[in-house]
Amino acid sequence: MKYLNRIILFCLIVAPGILTFSQQTGKVSAWDNSTVVYRHPSVETMEAYRQMDIYKYDRYEMPESLWDKFIKWFFGLFADMGIQPNTIKYLIIGTGVLILIFIILKLIGIRPSGIFIISASKPVSQLNFAQGSDDIHNQNLDNMLQVSIRNKAHREAVRILYLLCLRQLHHENKIDWQPWKTNLDYYYELKAKKNRQEFKQLVLNYEYVWYGQFAMDESKFLAMKTQFDHFNDCMTPKSNKHE
Repeated sequence: MKYLNRIILFCLIVAPGILTFSQQTGKVSAWDNSTVVYRHPSVETMEAYRQMDIYKYDRYEMPESLWDKFIKWFFGLFADMGIQPNTIKYLIIGTGVLILIFIILKLIGIRPSGIFIISASKPVSQLNFAQGSDDIHNQNLDNMLQVSIRNKAHREAVRILYLLCLRQLHHENKIDWQPWKTNLDYYYELKAKKNRQEFKQLVLNYEYVWYGQFAMDESKFLAMKTQFDHFNDCMTPKSNKHE
């Protein structure tokens, strides 16, 4: 009886709700019966929206790199001074070209100062001076000097005088000659200040004649040869002079 009463109570409460819901499912009343009005934007409005960046979903912009930030900052410094970016670019390119020329000249053994010295109008002697003949230990230097003098190849003769001078300084332990060293290195290796000044003048004359391609006549060559001979004689120990 207890379970029967529960079943009857359930039918009296739930059954009417189920019947009411089943009757309403077939009838749905519309909550808004007003007419729908469609708005058509103009072509100009659509084009304006299309040009806006926020609606361009197919474009990806790379984030600004540190290099880009540096370039912007660098050119910004000159922009404050009123200097145009193109001017800075040309200056940088010009500086790079000069540095490249300087490196090339150093590699081929030509001092940059030599290209700014205008040679005389007289023809320069063209006696063959082979590559690699700048070795002070070359036993043919003395013979080459005599050949150059006989052929009036004064520029080549000055070159050999310079090498013979370095050889003597090396043999007298005044300098430590090395192929990679510069004249400035030898200048500081000389102990006496007077010897330094004389050596510096000889080097300047040599570079002016050799790298500047200055054509010399016989009188100028003899004057320069006298300077080299005097310097070599001063650098020779007295004990060696009496031998």
